[in-house]
Amino acid sequence: MLVRPDLTPEMIERGGQLIRQIERARVIVKAAFWYLDVEAAAWRLILASPEVRTVGPAAIYRKVRKALGFLSLDTSASIPFDRISVVDTHHPIVQALAGPFKTKGDDLVGATISNVTVDGVYLSEVYLYKQQVTREERDFKSRDHVASA
Repeated sequence: MLVRPDLTPEMIERGGQLIRQIERARVIVKAAFWYLDVEAAAWRLILASPEVRTVGPAAIYRKVRKALGFLSLDTSASIPFDRISVVDTHHPIVQALAGPFKTKGDDLVGATISNVTVDGVYLSEVYLYKQQVTREERDFKSRDHVASA
């Protein structure tokens, strides 16, 4: 039997703090959410940025590590670095969220999405802070995929 780990209030709070700290470091975060990775039986904090395409994921991961250092030591304990994923805005999960789950403004929303399939991508559970990937970015990815096939 698969044990589903809990997403604790502390993880939610610390995730929001980390997102704000990363944005203060001038990283463009277009989508941020906790994602339940069912296969690994673990929650992952997903940060989607178009900068992954331009400066590469290693540069963004360095900024994430630095942001963790600016926050209290408790933050590092509640969000292990290996549970944070930096992805491009074209990542399939981000693309699935781009259609029906758009947020506006700078506020972190805090919406839970459970047991949904969007564009063939199954989302077991997501805790959404923000999703600002536009439909145009999503459609651009689709056109790129078709053009390269």
